[in-house]
Amino acid sequence: MTINIADITGIGWIASTGLWRGKDIKTPAMLNAMSEVTADGQLPDIPLDGSYPSSRRMDKYSRLGMTAISLALQDAGLDEWAEKRNIGIITSTEYGCLNTDFDYFDTVLPDDGIGASPGLFSYTLPSSFMGDVAIRFGLTGASFVINEKSASALTCLKLALNAIACGDTDKMLCGICHPAPPPVFKKINRIPVEALFIAIEKNPDNGFSYGTISLDKSGCITLNGEEINDLQELVRQCLAGL
Repeated sequence: MTINIADITGIGWIASTGLWRGKDIKTPAMLNAMSEVTADGQLPDIPLDGSYPSSRRMDKYSRLGMTAISLALQDAGLDEWAEKRNIGIITSTEYGCLNTDFDYFDTVLPDDGIGASPGLFSYTLPSSFMGDVAIRFGLTGASFVINEKSASALTCLKLALNAIACGDTDKMLCGICHPAPPPVFKKINRIPVEALFIAIEKNPDNGFSYGTISLDKSGCITLNGEEINDLQELVRQCLAGL
């Protein structure tokens, strides 16, 4: 029994092959290139958001997440705003801001902490950047981070669909943000280095949809009736449909 249905209206994806919005994918070759993400892949330079000065002080994890969300909002036509919107964000990550935590403690340990960096400290929570996103795009919905080790990374999508089903909102952003792991963890889990976010809406404002997703009581997610097993597969199916 289906318990929730929504439409995918925006996609933002950053991997070693580049930064993309869903509608930028014009050919199967481009889709294949975007899909080639590896655990050792080096991410491209993440540009500063000139319209948001605080992006200059962000750590790599935060800038990665904010930029991918920005791309998804642009793709969905939700990046421009005059009044604040009830749109929430759910981010799934494995290492989150752990690199920044290590960098911060490198400034704490010498001289009894007298040189502790306030700039680094402000990004020692994995959810810090979502506050920046909310300010930049006028979002007031519930936002939080989950730690998910599964490669399928579908928990964030299920939670977003449940938020819509409960009537908390009719628009959500959800996805993964995986910066490079700290050196000590590189041989433990080979999770791809990337950020991938999607915008989902109950009633799309502009009428465009990559496809309709549904969640049933057993926890099964389908896209246009076909079962989906991971977030990357979901996006590939959306883009292939173009």
